[in-house]
Amino acid sequence: MNRRLLLPFAFALSILAPVLAQSAVAAQATKSKAVAPAPPAAAPCTAFYQGGQPPTGGPSGRIICHSFYAISYSTTLRDPVWTSYRLTREMARGGDAIGRFPGPFRQDPALTAAEQGAHSDYTNANPAFDRGHLTPANDAIDMAHQSDTFVITNVVPQVGMFNRGQWRFLEASVHRLADQAGEVFIVTGAWFATPPRPLMHRVGRPDRIAVPDATFKAIYVPSTRVAVGYFATNADPTVCTVMSIADLTRRTGVNPFPALPAATTAQIPASFTLPAGQGTPAPTCNPATP
Repeated sequence: MNRRLLLPFAFALSILAPVLAQSAVAAQATKSKAVAPAPPAAAPCTAFYQGGQPPTGGPSGRIICHSFYAISYSTTLRDPVWTSYRLTREMARGGDAIGRFPGPFRQDPALTAAEQGAHSDYTNANPAFDRGHLTPANDAIDMAHQSDTFVITNVVPQVGMFNRGQWRFLEASVHRLADQAGEVFIVTGAWFATPPRPLMHRVGRPDRIAVPDATFKAIYVPSTRVAVGYFATNADPTVCTVMSIADLTRRTGVNPFPALPAATTAQIPASFTLPAGQGTPAPTCNPATP
């Protein structure tokens, strides 16, 4: 082709390339937003619990089965008490292969609007809090299952720097552990002081949602029979403490793994350490004092 004809063509491509790239990104975002959440598992969804037994204790909650995890939700606190699921290597690698679902948080179809929080509860809060996932988005195997984690019943108000710092590091480390070990049972929960403090509106009136004073995570690795608990204050800076499941149960009132024998929940093997997550350090958690 004549060089003089090629030059205008090349110039046009240089102008159009960024536009086409932006259009592709926008199309992908639109496609992701259109992804319907994966359907819920049939109740009582016992496969989401270690040993088939749900966690016990803690504030009274209503059990809701989602696509790959269960929620115990308090309609009084308007917060999840805990979530429970089994994270496999396949799920962890599937989550790593996709982006983050860009859609909004929805209300849970299992509850009425009056029984749960809403998007506006967070946007009108003062001070501001993040919507902190209990079951992380990255642990979903594909976009449909990740979309199912974006329900208001799966989040609690978390201090922003905590949610995006030590808590994110903990989530990423447990995610990597599942990839390495093959499977991990995970229970994540919220702990509230008595009486719980409410989320505050910008106008200064208390909101319907309670703010947890801490969040916790319990893990059990079947291949090594190791069970470990993590308790982290909802603050910046946070104080993260690693402890046995028995100590975590005494601290929170929630027994995450009631099917485990006492010998497994009584102590943590001295050799156990969490791996660093993909692109994140391991969390800084200190052993519990006797």
